[in-house]
Parts: sequence; C-alpha cells; structure tokens
Amino acid sequence: WNVADYNDSVTKIIVEEGVTALCKKAFNSLTQEFTISLPGTLTKIDGDFNKCTKLTSVTFAEEGSLKNIYAWSFSGCSALKEVKLPNNAETKVHNAAFNNCWALNYVTLGDKTTSILENAFNNCSALTEIVIPASVATLGDATNGSAFTGCSALSKVTFLGADTEILPADANGIPSSATIYGFKGSTAETYASDYNRTFVRITTVASGTCGENLTWTLCANGELVISGTGDMADFEFEDAPWYNYRSFFESVKIKNGA
Repeated sequence: WNVADYNDSVTKIIVEEGVTALCKKAFNSLTQEFTISLPGTLTKIDGDFNKCTKLTSVTFAEEGSLKNIYAWSFSGCSALKEVKLPNNAETKVHNAAFNNCWALNYVTLGDKTTSILENAFNNCSALTEIVIPASVATLGDATNGSAFTGCSALSKVTFLGADTEILPADANGIPSSATIYGFKGSTAETYASDYNRTFVRITTVASGTCGENLTWTLCANGELVISGTGDMADFEFEDAPWYNYRSFFESVKIKNGA
C-alpha cells in the first residue's frame, strides 16, 4: 500500500498515537509538498519516505519508542530541513537513512540514540553541525564508511560521550572541514590527534536560566551547579531546562544566594 497510488494532492499527514508501525514504503515517492507528524508509539520507520522530494517537515513526538530508522527511510527527501528525534528512545539510525537530504541543516539526536551507521547522513551538504549524544556507541562502520560522507559544510561535531567509537578508524571518519568538540581523554580527542583535526575540549555540557536571577550549568564532570540569587522557577519534572541532560548528572551544587 502506497499513498502515492491513491492521492497526489495529500499535503498533511498525521499518524495518531497508538500506531506502532507503518506499511513498508507507505509514503514512498510522494512528489507533492507535504508535512507529517509521527506518534511516540511508533517503533520503526522502514523506508517509508524514500524519494519524497517535497517533504518539508517531519515532527516526532518529544518522547517515544522509536527503535530503528532503517536504510533509505528518508533518502532523497531533498526539501527536508530539520529533524528532531524523540529524546528517550533508544534509536538506531541505519545506513543511508537520510541520504541525499541536501537541505537538511538541523539535526537533533535523542539522548538515548544507540548508533549511527555508515552513510546515515550521506551528502547532507547543508548540515553544518551535529551533537552526538553520550549514548551513541558507534558512529559509522569499519568496512562501509563514515556516517557523514559528502557532508561538505560540516564544521562542528560535538561528542557528549567519552567512549564513542568513530569509524572507519581513518581520516574519513569525520570530514576534514569539521572541528571536533569533546572531553579530555575521550575517543574524540584521540581521533582528532591521530588524524590532524582541530579539537576543542568541553568543560560545560549545557547551561541556561532557571529563575529570574538564577542560572544553571552542567559541567563535564556531571555536576549541576545552580547559582545566583532568588527563587528557582517552579518546573514540572519534564519542563526543567536540564531535563534532556539528566543522564549526565553525578551531583548537584546549589550555591549560596539561591
């Protein structure tokens, strides 16, 4: 079953909560401009949007169960500009999942993403930077190549984990145009040293405000520091500004005045 066989005027698709999978290649080769919203219950995407050349927006649920984005799922979606994967899903991004997404310039990986395989972002020539979560065990493939082949504009790759394996273990793993950001003693630092890449050490994972006169800083050692004066804003659990970084926490320091 393929939507393109039935209606060439579809402009908006909403998949409701409760749906766990789509028919393989369900939306393949839709050529009209359209957007789609996907539910948190979805567990896989299996080539469903290949060659949807005018797909302009994919909205994932903020929290979800997405385990796999299989090969070619969004390949050739040349109008797609932004992708933000669910935060708490243990997602594996398979080979060529976003191949030839030429307009893609903003990618946010979920904080439990497990691996990013070869050519996952092949020829994403508008992509300028990406953050690799600490949960990612492997980036690329030893035999079949880098996750970022052809990403000619990539200028910044940030590794939030100390042990992510960067493959292939040669100069092709990360484009030479990119500055690598990571922790002292990390595999990212070793890779940068071995293959003559510019490396910048991370001392702060993230920071922001948490009250009218309060700021928060998550340090590289896992310490969350609250500083300033006055009352903290009354956040619900998932609304706390550091919620997406909770897996990094080792300790909390609340400074005098807060």
